[in-house]
Amino acid sequence: MMYQKNEEYTCSSCSSANTREILVIKDVPAHCCLLWENRDDAINCPKGDIQLFFCNDCGHLYNQVFNPDLMEYTQDYENSLHFSPKFQEYSNQLIRRLAETYNLYSKDILEIGCGKGDFLKMICEYGKNRGFGFDKSYQPEFDAGTELNSVEFIQDFYSEKYKDYPADLIVTRYVLEHIQDPLTFVKEIKNIQDQSKNVTFYFEVPNILYTLRDLGIWDLIYEHCSYFSAPSLSMLFEKLGFEVQNVTENYLGQFLAIEANTQKKSRNGFQTYVSITDVKKLVDNFSISFYQKLQEWEERLDIFKKEGKKIVAWGGGAKGVSFLNFLKTEDLIHEIVDINPRKHGKYVAGTGQKYILPEELVKIKPDVVILMNPIYKNEITKTLSNLNLFPEILVA
Repeated sequence: MMYQKNEEYTCSSCSSANTREILVIKDVPAHCCLLWENRDDAINCPKGDIQLFFCNDCGHLYNQVFNPDLMEYTQDYENSLHFSPKFQEYSNQLIRRLAETYNLYSKDILEIGCGKGDFLKMICEYGKNRGFGFDKSYQPEFDAGTELNSVEFIQDFYSEKYKDYPADLIVTRYVLEHIQDPLTFVKEIKNIQDQSKNVTFYFEVPNILYTLRDLGIWDLIYEHCSYFSAPSLSMLFEKLGFEVQNVTENYLGQFLAIEANTQKKSRNGFQTYVSITDVKKLVDNFSISFYQKLQEWEERLDIFKKEGKKIVAWGGGAKGVSFLNFLKTEDLIHEIVDINPRKHGKYVAGTGQKYILPEELVKIKPDVVILMNPIYKNEITKTLSNLNLFPEILVA
């Protein structure tokens, strides 16, 4: 599926012209989750700007100057979270709930943007379901020894040519935020389906309220051209004739999920847990709060530098890459820890820090470990203790 750039200053989700600029961040890596084999290439990676706009009518935020020509999702793209026990626990709980709610046993599950296929294999194994996963960046070699006969992966974008693939549940997790024209994207997926069949959609995206409300500012990355609030996500699906069943915050508020059916039975609109007015209030103060948080971290890192502290970051996903790039940390932080073995020995886009595994910290003996995501604090503290390391631990 290919999507054209929206008209200037109109909302990328609802097409309203009632929009305003919120924040500009210059020169950020075009791909946070692209792994680089050498440091120089990582530092000189393609970059772009974020010009964050807010829609006053639907509560959506988006990058007005997003350039899709910078996006290329290859097999070097790596954003799997499934190496974390905490995230696996969350996924297992989600699968059990979806299976029980929608009777997903011996059914057909279609996942668009399945990544390395972790979630699809789990939900098919749990409910003895049949699965079809679509992703241009899928890598079959990572499945050695874990194949399921009931799951098929297609190394391609989902489109009309795959209309004969059946679906009782359509899943996309952490995909819609990468789509410049989300309305057309969801509409085309819905139109490919058999209109006589009621299909459930489960879409999960980063929650912009976590960024605005809890100042999770490291979630602002170039790949994410769309930032959904509960009202904007719900309104998008209702505009396309879906029956919205549920909109929830998950994973300590970091994720936003919607469950919707293709056949609408009620004329009443879905009331989300937060209003557009609530989102506006958070947006109004966000720019000031964003720069205050940056300044606080710049001052803290400057103190560490003067004290000669040895610092490492932990968490080499989007949050970690943004933290390292926003604060220009390459002269102070030289390594970033990640438990994903696929990242080991590669380099961070934009700043060139090396990805290392936790056990390598035994040689480094850091004074300070900066955690990119608070939800993993207990997990990481336990790992450090098992390595007989007791540094100061800070949450970014």
